[in-house]
Amino acid sequence: MEDEEQRFIITKIEQQKRHKHRYNVYVDGDYAFAVHEDIVVKYRLLKDATFSKSFIDDVIYEEEKHDAFRAALRYIGRAMHSKKEVANKLASKGYEEDIITGVLNRLIEQRFIDDHEYATTLARQRMRMNKKGPLWIKRELTQKGISKDEIKSALDQFDESDQLEQALALATKRWDLDKGDELVKLRKVMNLLQRRGYTMEVTQKVISKLKNTDDLFLEE
Repeated sequence: MEDEEQRFIITKIEQQKRHKHRYNVYVDGDYAFAVHEDIVVKYRLLKDATFSKSFIDDVIYEEEKHDAFRAALRYIGRAMHSKKEVANKLASKGYEEDIITGVLNRLIEQRFIDDHEYATTLARQRMRMNKKGPLWIKRELTQKGISKDEIKSALDQFDESDQLEQALALATKRWDLDKGDELVKLRKVMNLLQRRGYTMEVTQKVISKLKNTDDLFLEE
């Protein structure tokens, strides 16, 4: 018959001086681990209570999940982030993959992260505030781990008139700043729009408006 699992006794629980919501737990007279007060309450960690090794392991694992979740909340509290960005942030802090997966599932369930809303909001900001074109926005969202379907949905909120409006505002500002040969100015505007992620079709329409003609075409 196997021996009963070894039991341990909590000999002291001490509130940390610098972090009032965290407590140091001493087992059999020695410091064992530190946990958030939520874990103390959830697992009823009291002085003189006895627990098994497996129970203590569960407490420590739950503390790590709790800590990772709070780290994620601090990260997304500063700005919106995609699921991939949050995962990368937690990984950079050394959390294990299963901890990260659990945290992400909880964040999604509680709507703290939402890739659809994130992609839609970021695309709108990039287009209307930063005057980026759809190709730029698509690249950025792809890098942030947004799915192809969500990217398409985010870009579908804009029609060609939206792109033309932003591209023309950007081009006009550059046009007014540049001096000298008109052809050189046109090429600079074209290069600017292409760098900002506007399609060739939109770029050509903007160039035509600047020239006040419908039949202008500049080859690269």
